[in-house]
Amino acid sequence: MATGGSSHRVWQATLGVGSALTGAAMLFDGAPTHGWLSTGLFGLGGLLVVFAACELMILAVDGIGLRLRMNRYVAGTMAGLASNIPEVVMLGFVLAATPR
Repeated sequence: MATGGSSHRVWQATLGVGSALTGAAMLFDGAPTHGWLSTGLFGLGGLLVVFAACELMILAVDGIGLRLRMNRYVAGTMAGLASNIPEVVMLGFVLAATPR
């Protein structure tokens, strides 16, 4: 389980960078630039956002496990299951945006 420290700050910064890249891609999307630029920014920004969200979810569930004095195995299992929530949400957005 997590023992505290500043690891959450790294993931918060990663989430911020991913959000900034995605925002920049939205600005470049309507501009007459190369298509690969906005595509690359969207891809990298989205990857950073999802990866950071999963890691922050693990740290959050580990912190809850420490506060509730849960067994390390139970808290780790719950964290592993909870880390899939951001990926499932992303999959829902992809399926909703897919043209049929």
